[in-house]
Amino acid sequence: MKKSEKGSITIYVLCTCLLISVVLIGIFMRNQAKLISQKRQQQIIEEQYNKDDKIDEIYEETINNLQIMEEEDEN
Repeated sequence: MKKSEKGSITIYVLCTCLLISVVLIGIFMRNQAKLISQKRQQQIIEEQYNKDDKIDEIYEETINNLQIMEEEDEN
């Protein structure tokens, strides 16, 4: 083989390795972004479910308002 042919094979191998590395890094970065997004969404959902909105008081108030409205409609 000539010396110039050895160089072209080396360049081909290096380009192939770089391309594979770029593709794998891209896949890794995309998966990391998805994971971070999922963790944020999970935290938001947990915060929404763990809120102390005094649901019982709101329920009682709503029921009382409905009863008052029904009594007014009857009169």
